[in-house]
This record gives sequence, structure tokens and C-alpha cells, in this order.
Amino acid sequence: MDEKEGETQNNTLTIEISNEISSETKDDIFDNIKEPRKEIEKHKKSIDRIFVSQYMDDTSTYNEADQIDDFHLRLGTVLSKKILSLYGYNKHWLIDLNSDRTNNERFLELEQPVFCEKNIYQIFSNDAIGFLPNDLIQVSVKDRKIYKYCLKDRPISTVLWKYSQINNIEIPESLYDQVINLCCNICRTKLFLIVRGCKTTILQFDLLKMNLERQYITDAYSYSSMVVMNTNQTLLVYCDCIFSMKNGMLISYTNCGYYFYNTYNISLLL
Repeated sequence: MDEKEGETQNNTLTIEISNEISSETKDDIFDNIKEPRKEIEKHKKSIDRIFVSQYMDDTSTYNEADQIDDFHLRLGTVLSKKILSLYGYNKHWLIDLNSDRTNNERFLELEQPVFCEKNIYQIFSNDAIGFLPNDLIQVSVKDRKIYKYCLKDRPISTVLWKYSQINNIEIPESLYDQVINLCCNICRTKLFLIVRGCKTTILQFDLLKMNLERQYITDAYSYSSMVVMNTNQTLLVYCDCIFSMKNGMLISYTNCGYYFYNTYNISLLL
């Protein structure tokens, strides 16, 4: 059965979700069972974009049947527990892809409005959205707060999703007078707060324990770069810098690091 969801404000986002394969599609697959490669190629061509979750429990796709008008995906797309977080230009969507949702119940609204603006004078980055085993996490560097939403308490109706806990983000006092820009992103259970001052300081927080674990210092800075780490959580990459997550030391600061980030970005997140 197909369900179509839509929202129209400044941008339009329409998502088509199919929970089962139509009989016609099943017949097509059956008729071409002797040519599996043909079916595989046909399926590949129908997919426009694949969302691979860093949490390893979800993968989602959209194709030409999904209509996205005046909508541009940016860094920050997150998928977990079949809940998809998408950022557009000055817009954020939180979409529940679970099969128990009806037409008007897929778009979730958080109690704390998600900050997502884009201008050249912006001091604070957009809010970051991530997931813990039992919670959705919203990080606001503008307010320096971490909001926790219990997944089992997400509303079925269109009412606001209430947060269950708020934690303050504490940065070292030595950075108070140096802050020019504050950015953040979440990678699995780690929050990375990027403080741009005389130098760039990356603060690593453990979202499970809600404490500051480590600092990384570099001269490099990019407003659009995200911090990523490998599966074993031994290496951290930011811009063209590679750090050791064991001791915070800078391992490499060359263009090779930038190449490493772009080439292995997906494998680092898996």
C-alpha cells in the first residue's frame, strides 16, 4: 500500500512510501528471474539517492517518484530507528518512516524549535540531530544546551514531541573570550563542538555520559566541514587534519587528510 506525505510552506517536500511490492512489480520480477542482472540494473537506475545510517540499523532511498521541489539536501542528514532528519535551506524536517504512521502523522515537531538558518553573518551553526539507543538528541550551540527526547514517547498524533531532559554544554573558561564561531555535529554517541577563535578547538563530548572527554587543536577551519571518526573510534578527521582519538595528537595536516576525508567519508561513518 502506498502512502504519500506532503508539506507546503516555503519549501515543498513530498515523500512516497511503499510498504509492499505491487503485484505488477512481482510479476515483472518473476518474468525476469532468469535475468537478475537486468533487474538489478533497473533497480539501480530507479534510485536517485541513498541514505546510509551511521547507526547501522537503517537504510533508505528516494527515487524519481519522490517529489522534492525547491529543496536542497545539506550535510546533517541522519537516519535511525526509521526516523529521518533532513535539512533544507532554512528548513528542517523530522520524518517518521515507521509503518504504524498514517498520512498526517509522519512529520514530527520537537518541543524545542530546531534552529536552522543560513547567512554569512551566522555565529552559531544549525542545531545538530542525532540518536542514542533510546533517545533522539538535539544539540543547540546557540543556547548551549542538549535536549533529549525519549523514542518510546514520540507522539502518534501531531502534538509536539516533549523533551525528557536538558543538559547544559560547558566549554572551558579559557575559550570564553576567543569564540568567533560555534559549530557542532554528532557522530554516533559523540558530540563535536567546533570553537573557532585564535585557533580552532574541537571539544569531544560523550553523549551517553554527558561529559567532556577530549580536546583537539588545529589552525584549520571550515564552516561546512563535519567531524567524522572511524569504526574503532581511533582516528578523527576534520578538514585536512587527522587526529588520534586516544591522545588527541595531530597525526597529519596535509591535503592527504582532506582526500582521506572525502574518499573514506562513508566508510568512516559505517
